[in-house]
Amino acid sequence: MKKYVLGIGLLVLSGLVLFQNYLPQFDFSIWKMVWLVVLAAGLVNGLVRRRLYDSFFFGTWLFILLNKQYHFLAVDPKTVIVGAILACLGCHILFKPKRGNIRFLGDFKSVASGGKKAMVEDEDSVAFGSSTRYIHDTSFVRDTVDVAFGSATIYFDNAVIAGEEATFVIDAAFSTVRLYVPDTWLVQVKADKAFSSIQQVSPPTVFDKKLLVEADLAFSTLEIISSS
Repeated sequence: MKKYVLGIGLLVLSGLVLFQNYLPQFDFSIWKMVWLVVLAAGLVNGLVRRRLYDSFFFGTWLFILLNKQYHFLAVDPKTVIVGAILACLGCHILFKPKRGNIRFLGDFKSVASGGKKAMVEDEDSVAFGSSTRYIHDTSFVRDTVDVAFGSATIYFDNAVIAGEEATFVIDAAFSTVRLYVPDTWLVQVKADKAFSSIQQVSPPTVFDKKLLVEADLAFSTLEIISSS
């Protein structure tokens, strides 16, 4: 869903840039328009994925931007932020969303991954920050990471693939993702990319397991690094 939201947003932004002299004057600078599109895309993505904190974060800043321009309410940004935090906490208590949080700073914790424990720093959803995850799954089959305007580093050194191959799904926008995989793994990348790059060392001629990386990249870099 993110690639469609981002793609539509960029197409709209492109049209505004090209035809700005022929459009009605909304007294918006081009940089404010860029932030407007980014925040709107983040809000839609959070609502679609039913992520409470993401939705409130992007929605709050979008409202502040528009309120400063059009003066919907006679309130200052601090008041809007406090009100949004209280509303967010109230919604969290009432509805208990499955994936409510979004992390901006590192926070070590233990989470379940494929029925096993994995030590991670940050959740698998990262925005405007960095994340480092250590996968220790002894029956690894599939996992994902979702990064927007940030960076994520994932270590597979202690992961054991169940069967012949496993899948890792990456959804990244304006981000950098680094994968450290054992040198005995063959990594095959299937990517849908826009203005992005993939850096990968030569695959091993002899391998015992296969990792299939399905990547959806927009203005991002994917680095695959072999580790012994």
